[in-house]
Amino acid sequence: MKSQEKVVMIELPQDLEPASLEKNIKTGIKKYSVGFMKTIGLVAPTSANTNSIGGTEIATLKSKLSESYLMAETALAEGIPENVDLLLVLSPRRLETKGLFALDQFLMRGGTVIVATSPYDITTGESLSVNEIQSGLEGWLRHNGLKVEKSMVLDESNSVFPVPVDRNIGGFVVRETKLVDYPYFVDIREENLLESSVVSGLDQVTLTWPSPIVVDKEDNKDRKVIRILESSARSWSSSSIEIQPDYETYSELGFPVSLEKSKSLVGVAVEGRFRSYFEGKPHPLSEESTEGVEELNDDQNSEIVRKVLTRSPDSSRIVLFSSNTFV
Repeated sequence: MKSQEKVVMIELPQDLEPASLEKNIKTGIKKYSVGFMKTIGLVAPTSANTNSIGGTEIATLKSKLSESYLMAETALAEGIPENVDLLLVLSPRRLETKGLFALDQFLMRGGTVIVATSPYDITTGESLSVNEIQSGLEGWLRHNGLKVEKSMVLDESNSVFPVPVDRNIGGFVVRETKLVDYPYFVDIREENLLESSVVSGLDQVTLTWPSPIVVDKEDNKDRKVIRILESSARSWSSSSIEIQPDYETYSELGFPVSLEKSKSLVGVAVEGRFRSYFEGKPHPLSEESTEGVEELNDDQNSEIVRKVLTRSPDSSRIVLFSSNTFV
């Protein structure tokens, strides 16, 4: 369908069934109708590392979301399109100041920012490996009363994963791939899916290589904090970056098991008024320092380039999942 500059593609279904074609046509009509569908701004990594986990999953997520939403691939450093209703930031890497400013000001305008981030990047190949990374969001999250710990959660309630395992056969070490119970694949069941409106329709979620989230109670005392996902009471955290199981040393799970176990928060939403991370700081888009920084009321025009919005409305929301592979 095409009208002036707007073009909506209607895809031919793979199964060529009439019902599937009808579904695609209805989806196209919704996208074509102005204001009918919400727009998601997607910020995702474009890694050249073919062994990095997440590329295929992100493509699948985009395809699934596009069935119900308009998708706008977004480069934060270039600004966020005005039609974006929700910002989805997946596995950010060394976010620069201009991009962070765009994200911050989107929140100040009453937007919802969903972030999936962790201090670790996981790669596969002949073995599993971990690289410590900087997202660029650490200071911004702390400013808003949230912190992702530099450790990972392991859980006795977990999902299976195909892991390369070394076996000693007659003095020869043979590497084979086996489906094993993998503690870093935290299996979250209904009793730990804490907020039904956020995870409605789900009775199970697997969060891979998550890190504990700490919510600052003092910073968030005037905001609504919604705990979304927790590991089980049989979980613990470890700062070790050795994620390849060693069954010769630790026969049961392949990893040392802590005697101190407790639930860890791995998904949370915070809603309410936020203060800008850039309040009182030099404007990222100007050579001027704090000149032009002012507090705006909710009913004032937010489309201002040279001024910093320093206070958000009550509708602003940050949703945080502590995994770079949660897609």
